Amino acid sequence: MCKDVCPEHAVTKKAMTTLNHIIADKFEQIMAESRGLIVNTKKGTLTSKEIEIACKLLITGELGQNAIEIGRKALTKFSTDQ
Repeated sequence: MCKDVCPEHAVTKKAMTTLNHIIADKFEQIMAESRGLIVNTKKGTLTSKEIEIACKLLITGELGQNAIEIGRKALTKFSTDQ
């Protein structure tokens, strides 16, 4: 995908590994927050609502709003493809 946006630029393997670790860490934080939400509400099922709320709490500002918007689009696309 990076090559589509900026074909004249490249990303080193070390930079890609670092980025992958950052994303995995943020994913773990979102899942932990989502788990806390379902435990506090005594629900037994994790839904997109809990994940969206966790994202709102952990990813602030424009980046968070963008992440939620893209997540909603992906969920809608996935739901219609089923």
